[in-house]
Amino acid sequence: MIDHAAQRSLNALLAVAVVALVQGRCLTGVDWVDEVVFPEDYAAYQKEEAEAAQRRQEYQAEQARQRAQQQAEAAVPQGEFGPPINAGAPAVHPPVINSISFPDSIPGNHTNIDGEMSFSDAGGDVNRATMTVVHSSGDFAGTDWDPSPYLLSGSAYAGSYYFYVWCEGQQSVTLKLTLYDAAGVASAGKDFSFSCT
Repeated sequence: MIDHAAQRSLNALLAVAVVALVQGRCLTGVDWVDEVVFPEDYAAYQKEEAEAAQRRQEYQAEQARQRAQQQAEAAVPQGEFGPPINAGAPAVHPPVINSISFPDSIPGNHTNIDGEMSFSDAGGDVNRATMTVVHSSGDFAGTDWDPSPYLLSGSAYAGSYYFYVWCEGQQSVTLKLTLYDAAGVASAGKDFSFSCT
């Protein structure tokens, strides 16, 4: 007489062994106990295994992401008391020309005429000024210079620089003044006009 319960167990063990062989696994005694399932439970078993594999992949991906983040943080120089000292891009603070004071009319005979530009610079590192020709009814050329030696009042952070202009002959002129800091960041240009008589 055939014992049907024993036959079912034997069939289940054979099914587990076949699955293990297909997957290339070697079963231990513990595996035999853990892996024994009946055919009607096999679909549920496969679903549980797939879910467990998905959870393992998600866990491994999260662990890899955390390791990569820790390595990136370790590569950034740390300040003495915590957060990275080089976090993010540095703030850009261009110089600002607040105003320009210059006569409306100057003699056209090579006489240097002084002007004054009021400025501010958060970095205190203005090291270049340019004067470009916007319009000239005659022959007029632009120039550039380091305004630092021409500080008239205030400090490198806020004050006024003096400059001079001369011209030859009669003409009307519009010039644009621009300041630059040590990083090469430019102020907005500011125009001023005069006539040479």
